[in-house]
Amino acid sequence: IPIGKRLLNKHEQLTHRFKVLKGEILAGNTASQVIKEMRSLVKQLVKSGELSLEQHDGILKELKTL
Repeated sequence: IPIGKRLLNKHEQLTHRFKVLKGEILAGNTASQVIKEMRSLVKQLVKSGELSLEQHDGILKELKTL
């Protein structure tokens, strides 16, 4: 493993993927697979305590408008 690189734990992977998908959606990528994966990630992040139910509801509401 190169210096400065390490394996991400499951939580870090979910958080990173959420940020990547958020960026893709904000950049205009509204492909159904991207939206579907984002919904799944939001649910997982709520379970892990990373997102609140209010954040969950807000994000899902926004995704419905795409």
